[in-house]
Amino acid sequence: MERKRIEEGLVNIDKLLFKRHSQWNNEVMWLDNAEQEHARKPFHAIIAKTNPRDLTYVLEADSLTDANPLWKTQRCVIIPRSPEAIAGCARTLIQVSKIVKLVDPHFAPDKLRYRQTLDAICSCFSLRDSGANFRFEIHVKDGSQSPQYFQSICLKVLPPLVPDTFQIHVMQWQEMPGGEKLHNRFILTDKGGLSFGVGLDSGEEGHSDEVHLLEEDVSSARFLQYNIPSTVFGLVSSFSIAGTKTVSA
Repeated sequence: MERKRIEEGLVNIDKLLFKRHSQWNNEVMWLDNAEQEHARKPFHAIIAKTNPRDLTYVLEADSLTDANPLWKTQRCVIIPRSPEAIAGCARTLIQVSKIVKLVDPHFAPDKLRYRQTLDAICSCFSLRDSGANFRFEIHVKDGSQSPQYFQSICLKVLPPLVPDTFQIHVMQWQEMPGGEKLHNRFILTDKGGLSFGVGLDSGEEGHSDEVHLLEEDVSSARFLQYNIPSTVFGLVSSFSIAGTKTVSA
């Protein structure tokens, strides 16, 4: 019955599969290629018919049950509020998505705790071949600072965090009378989304947060709210920042 359930799930799996740019050697077998690629850019796990080298990350067909932690999926996890943990939740989404939207109404570029997280997230860009066909956005709520001052701070402190082959696009929004409240913190993409309970800034030692993987329809609805033009928020300002961080090959 467990195998039948897996077979039924595979019937509709195509929309859940995302192409990954990999290195391939036609002179060796498929599993050898997969293991070599794992060493270069790790998978969560590899599914194979056999596991001749008894590798912990290679799952044989009989291992595909929720009892195996590499196969079991969790829609909510508790993470430390560290830059690495926050970025780690989004690594795969950043790798496979064309558009990534970081939403935090209180994002403050002049505060180190926000820059540390953004730096860790931008480090995930190395999973991609280049900035071509990729758009990264930051969405914030307009605050006490003028749009001109906010933009000047962003242009001053953010470029060194962004790889020099990428750009980030920053949008400031205002809430509309009788409309949505710009409150929740998200990392939203065209492939899926994450919700963070506390925020996208790093916390103190011992702080933790709950991260939820959004249902497909919820993620899509929130993603669309931060399009230009938005149907729920008013755009205050929008500008782009070119990265200056040199990344070694």
